[in-house]
Amino acid sequence: MHFPPVLPILIIPFLLFPVFMHGQEDSTEIDSLNSSKRIQLYGIEGVFGQETSYLSSLSPLGYDIDGSGQTIGLWDQYHAFVEHVELSSSVSIGEDVTPTFSDHATDAASILTGDGLLEQAIGIAPGAQVVSFDADNLLTEMYDFAPQINVSSHSHGGVSNIPDVGSQYTENCYCTDWIILENDEYLAVIANGNHGEDYNVGVMNDYATCKNCLSVGAVTFDNLMPLNHEDASLIARVDYSSFGPTVDGRIKPDIMGVGHQMSATYLSPDHLDSYDLFTGTSCATPSVAGSLTLLQSLNQELYGNHLKAAMLKGLVLHSAIDIEQEGPDYESGWGLINIENAAQWIIHQNDACDSYGMEYAVHDGSQNYEYEFYLSKSQDFKATLAYMDDLPEYEIVPCDWNNNLGEPTIDQNNILQNDLDMRLINLDSGEQFFPYILNPSSPSSPACNSPECNNGVSPDNDRDNVEQIFVP
Repeated sequence: MHFPPVLPILIIPFLLFPVFMHGQEDSTEIDSLNSSKRIQLYGIEGVFGQETSYLSSLSPLGYDIDGSGQTIGLWDQYHAFVEHVELSSSVSIGEDVTPTFSDHATDAASILTGDGLLEQAIGIAPGAQVVSFDADNLLTEMYDFAPQINVSSHSHGGVSNIPDVGSQYTENCYCTDWIILENDEYLAVIANGNHGEDYNVGVMNDYATCKNCLSVGAVTFDNLMPLNHEDASLIARVDYSSFGPTVDGRIKPDIMGVGHQMSATYLSPDHLDSYDLFTGTSCATPSVAGSLTLLQSLNQELYGNHLKAAMLKGLVLHSAIDIEQEGPDYESGWGLINIENAAQWIIHQNDACDSYGMEYAVHDGSQNYEYEFYLSKSQDFKATLAYMDDLPEYEIVPCDWNNNLGEPTIDQNNILQNDLDMRLINLDSGEQFFPYILNPSSPSSPACNSPECNNGVSPDNDRDNVEQIFVP
């Protein structure tokens, strides 16, 4: 088995701006096939203050978006306790083995799909099915199961680091990227790790430093009341949440999720209705994975298909709430997941002359894509480019799916294989606007998007397969 030498690169520009047809002040409204479908988002607060968002049946056509019809793969060190009353109707074991149950996996499963018999312990996607695996044959199982699902949640551990240097791109990252590339509607959501207080450099979980997955850090829930409050400066990474950069300077984590003191199920064979509080990036990860499942379910309901993984990843990063410093940073990635904002992009994606624009393209390396539009001077502009990158070269191909992996021989400074670039040009003045870049030699410095903060040189992100331009 070998990987094809040439693969399509997925390019997803997300344009957030009011589009004015022919420079008119008011946008021209054009009916679309789904123009009458509107689905609203709301949350539930429990006695522990937990808020889990899901899409409700408030549209005229009676949608009930709770993840029904979707299946999520859950990989943990051990298995979820499927006999718990919150999980017995929605969680199954994915392997022909005698399961070994654990609190950790049981907690993660309930964050994904708890039935809500105890209201504050309802899962993010309570209608979805979860298939639980342990980590013994993880890569083989991912390879076999990925074609059947759109999202998987990974809360298994394993530190991937070079002492005093940081997290490297391992053979496990290579194999994870391979699986995602071979299944273009599948996205692995992976815990970034809880080593934020243990090291002075970016040290993250193995698998989390892959290019094409979605790596998740954690924020505290106390800072999120209410969830959509405007002062994002109050939202911050939990101290234990692992941070970047990777050895080659890439941005990790990608996204942040709620991961502190969330209500969850508890493993107790003598009491099938026990509950506890769950904390860590292992908690934030199923929270994000459940949210992505809802977005895929919404897209399926509206348009009859699933989003490509690159589109879904780009959408989530584009619509996130920017926290910490302006733009991306090595502590919180591209910000806190905002499912309500992301859902609006899906709902309005076909609305002409609206503030929402999503474009998918297959790139063979030979063409440029240009988009021309009119912008209001009073509005912010944001565009995001996200694509699935090809695999770096190895002297030995490490994925034999029996976990007999070869030793990595990859150049850790040459992980990105296809450096796609994005520019915004003012056609009247010729002024150019550039994407954000970070400096791995000074990881606490804010993101730079102009020559003024880059020693007079035009910024060029040649490390990440996500780029973003923001013009206030």
